[in-house]
Amino acid sequence: GLEHRASTALVAPRRKLPRIGMAGEGGALDDGYADLLGLISHEYFHTWNVKRMRPAEFARLDYTQENYTELLWFFEGFTSYYDDLMLRRAGLVDDVRYLSLLAKNVNAVLGAPGRRVQSVAQASFDAWVKYYRSDENTPNATISYYAKGALVALALDLSLRSASGGKATLDGVMRALWAASVGGPISEADILAAAAKAAGARRGKAIAAE
Repeated sequence: GLEHRASTALVAPRRKLPRIGMAGEGGALDDGYADLLGLISHEYFHTWNVKRMRPAEFARLDYTQENYTELLWFFEGFTSYYDDLMLRRAGLVDDVRYLSLLAKNVNAVLGAPGRRVQSVAQASFDAWVKYYRSDENTPNATISYYAKGALVALALDLSLRSASGGKATLDGVMRALWAASVGGPISEADILAAAAKAAGARRGKAIAAE
């Protein structure tokens, strides 16, 4: 998938397209079609998180060279968290399927030795030279800012809900960031400040440290 400001370009295997009789027992979605819906959801969420609200380093892009940021874990990773969550909220997947998708992502991160070597910020910065240029040592030296970033989002969401008795959520943080930036560039400091404010100053500092 490739997001654009008012459209998207999606490529998927034909087997993942919807077809008559594809629903399983009880009307459950076919695994391939569920994956496709997740991709569509991901790129749709990018309409706000990437194409409008974006890294401060991308406020003005220089198309003659690489543009670096350490925040892809937020813009791609948090979008990866919301893509499946949006499917659940829309009723397109049930609790069992959603938890299975979460477990798949957790296992993917835990199964990557590189998670002990590279932080999500480093993975973001190195995207130009490592993420899209994989070799035989990639699993040992890198981590996906998509996958681990999604788990950071999950952990933050659960921490906020736990600390506030359900009154503070990641949804609130995202809305606060959007309002403060007027749908424009944001920095890591902005993200930490919004999370801290949502949880309360003391708990917010603890969450930021985690």
